Amino acid sequence: MQLSRLRGKIVNPSLVERVKSIILKLVQTPVARILQLGREQASRLMELYSRNGVFEWAPSVKQWLKDSKYLLWLGVRQLFLRNLGYL
Repeated sequence: MQLSRLRGKIVNPSLVERVKSIILKLVQTPVARILQLGREQASRLMELYSRNGVFEWAPSVKQWLKDSKYLLWLGVRQLFLRNLGYL
């Protein structure tokens, strides 16, 4: 980054995207990361449950998958399983 400041700006689009990705990961708070993991898992579950008709006999599950507290729980669970090496 220091070198880019000396020369002006970064013009390589690939490099800009990589630097942007790294910076976003560095500034992301742990809670935001956990919620992101929860949202990703909820999205997978929403697709799976929809395909298998779960929402027909358990409609409240759809609301759970949108609840922020449940998303936080899903995210913590995903993080825990990743740290154990299961994912």
